[in-house]
Amino acid sequence: YDYLSPLSFCARFRAPTRELLGGDAFDNDFSAEYPASYFPGIRRGEVLAIISDPPDPVVDGNYRLRQDPRGELDGSVHRAYLEKF
Repeated sequence: YDYLSPLSFCARFRAPTRELLGGDAFDNDFSAEYPASYFPGIRRGEVLAIISDPPDPVVDGNYRLRQDPRGELDGSVHRAYLEKF
């Protein structure tokens, strides 16, 4: 297994203080939602390089998983909580 090979995929990325529910709630953590089948073995402490399209210098960078990803909905989607470094 080559840990340095880049992997490209689409995910829903959330940055701190983004409004949710029409301004009734706020998300205060970096997180990414993605199909569970994309990274079934990813764990706390692993590093992801996030590059948005179009590029966004505020969002783009290296992130570490703060905890093991959590299953969402019916388990087919995972949410990974991230910290930027």
